[in-house]
Amino acid sequence: MIADFKDHPVLPAALWAVAEEYYGLAFQYESQGLDAKAKEYFAKVISFGERIREQSTHSAAAAEAWYFSAERYYQFGQYEKAIEYYEQVVGNWPDYEWADQALFRTAQCFNELATCKRIPIADAGEIIQNICRRLPNDYPDSKMITVAQSLSKYWESINRIGETK
Repeated sequence: MIADFKDHPVLPAALWAVAEEYYGLAFQYESQGLDAKAKEYFAKVISFGERIREQSTHSAAAAEAWYFSAERYYQFGQYEKAIEYYEQVVGNWPDYEWADQALFRTAQCFNELATCKRIPIADAGEIIQNICRRLPNDYPDSKMITVAQSLSKYWESINRIGETK
């Protein structure tokens, strides 16, 4: 299908429809405690997302593919990859319905990276606070603002503790 219809304008949407089915099945398997099967299906979603991103950079399906692939990378603990994908969503589709969530999830990824000591705490704190300050400016109606403010205050206190040492 991909080879035969590679230039067809609805290919990304068709691929995303298949990916969404895998996505739903993955959650069903996860809720049933079948984690290995769920991960297999989440990996299929990422694979379809890769194909969509190769085929189309400007469609709504591409925004969905980037975002939901980022979500899976986050879930798998691949925070650096998730950050890359979330940043693509925010940068290329700032009006996408989940762009505010993508921006906040970027902060959460840096939080996770600092927590597992994959980046220095001081670096993470500054990045997280900048992202959290950006959220209400870029997305004033976002439901994530309150949570972002709490995360920012937490990192502000961490930075203060670090400065006193």
